[in-house]
Amino acid sequence: MRSFAKFALVSFCILGTFFFCIGTVRSENTASEISSKIPADLAPALNLPEVLLCMNSSSGIRIGFCGSAGSGCRRAQTFLKDLRLAFPNKKIESFWIAFHDPDRALFRFDGDFLVQEPDLVVLDFYQGDPDHLARIREALVRKILRKDPGCGILFADPTGKKYIAPSRSESDGDLARASAFVPHQKMFSGTWFDDIPTGECRPLYTTLGVPVWASQVPGSCLTFRFRGTAVKIEDVLAPNGARLKIFLDGKEILTVDRFANSIKAGSFTIAEGIADSEHTVSIEILSSDSGRTFFRISRVLILGDLL
Repeated sequence: MRSFAKFALVSFCILGTFFFCIGTVRSENTASEISSKIPADLAPALNLPEVLLCMNSSSGIRIGFCGSAGSGCRRAQTFLKDLRLAFPNKKIESFWIAFHDPDRALFRFDGDFLVQEPDLVVLDFYQGDPDHLARIREALVRKILRKDPGCGILFADPTGKKYIAPSRSESDGDLARASAFVPHQKMFSGTWFDDIPTGECRPLYTTLGVPVWASQVPGSCLTFRFRGTAVKIEDVLAPNGARLKIFLDGKEILTVDRFANSIKAGSFTIAEGIADSEHTVSIEILSSDSGRTFFRISRVLILGDLL
């Protein structure tokens, strides 16, 4: 009886090992089998190794595209079409967030893009100064891997004809600290209100995607503190746009005019390349004989951390 039990146990172990090996061979063959079904000119553009890295066997894949509108969007549509041909039985979800310049994407990447939890990120910024774009890509890669170390990453190569995988061992530069926030009530003094979009403001406010705070009372201020090296403002330009006095660490450093002939998105830089330490910024609405005292703010962009 003992001999039979011992024989059965050994047989079970041998069979288990056999089927495990078969399963392993099948899983290893999956990538090559898939690749063999894809046209030779399509496989490099899809960058299958990076796609397979984050393709979940049960739930499929969620792909986030981030880049310039127009040609970037068309490339994304082609990429998805080809990917669905390569993986006809997989669930492939996608979303697209367009930024007119990579610098804006850098600051808003965490709050606008990564919160949607992609399995694969496709960055389509390739037009512009190559050195600057390289720094932007490096910072975005750091942000992605900080959020999800297993996330796949691709970006458009300089020709814009295919996607390539970036290095995952680049140093974490200062740009990776870029972030954005919507001002909150404790930062305001004077009279401010949540600007409800009406008329021609409605499409613009929908595009901004965040609440817009506004004031038209001279002397009203926005004040906040941060630790970092740069700060910018995203706001709304308008025919009744105000003149603003800007203070950094208690010193008046500039005056900006938010006038425009029509209502449109705007932005301005308060400081760049300052010491990486604690700073206080104040923005005050100035009086105007012409009645231009309206200031609308959507986001504050900082290269650092909000305090």
